[in-house]
Amino acid sequence: MPKATAADRVRQAAFRTVLLTTTTAVGLLAGDLLWAVLLVSAVLGLLSPLTDVCVTPLITLVMAVGPQAVPDTGPHLLLLAGGSAWAGAVLLVPFLGGTYAAPTAGPRPARRGIGESLAALRGAAREGNPRLRYAVRICVCFTVAYAGLTWLDVPHASWALVGILTTLRPSWGATRTRITKRLIGLCLGCVLTVVLLALTSGRPVAAAIAITVCGGIARPMRGWNYGLWPVFGTPVLT
Repeated sequence: MPKATAADRVRQAAFRTVLLTTTTAVGLLAGDLLWAVLLVSAVLGLLSPLTDVCVTPLITLVMAVGPQAVPDTGPHLLLLAGGSAWAGAVLLVPFLGGTYAAPTAGPRPARRGIGESLAALRGAAREGNPRLRYAVRICVCFTVAYAGLTWLDVPHASWALVGILTTLRPSWGATRTRITKRLIGLCLGCVLTVVLLALTSGRPVAAAIAITVCGGIARPMRGWNYGLWPVFGTPVLT
């Protein structure tokens, strides 16, 4: 990823905040309408290879339409938007988010028109572009699984759907490696979670410290070895 300028990073953080809040709102409003959720998920799946989108909006959509009841939609959305905005603000600090790139001099490159974009998309489809194939796989795999799990009324189906989004990669080799690391990491993470719950039960300060430490370790481990990410990320999510 090339380094972003200060303006680019602000734009990215704002876009992500709006995107994740919007998909959460759609999930809360359309949770009982299977066709609406499938339509939105299909569009998000096809857009997932884009750098500014990824699979995160699909995850927030799944969590919003889950079986858990959300008593107050407004406060729920405000908290999610506030958390996303806070994460973006933290990443604006160069020490935490990386140094900024210097603004480029000269005119900005011209934006591609709709006709040119459609022509490029048709060309990518004819050539079998890997990113396009990955988008179609995400779209088909997720929507079919969501429809099937919903019709069968499978409990905790959101975990299976999140598993698809976090393990399906552009190639078979990368997908197989990701599945292996995630399964082993989740098993170890569950053991660590049980230990931490036993040690911090009834001690909110100790629980907050444990969450902070695990969260601080989990994210850097993701870039070094993905298998260690679920080990320390599972206690935070639990």
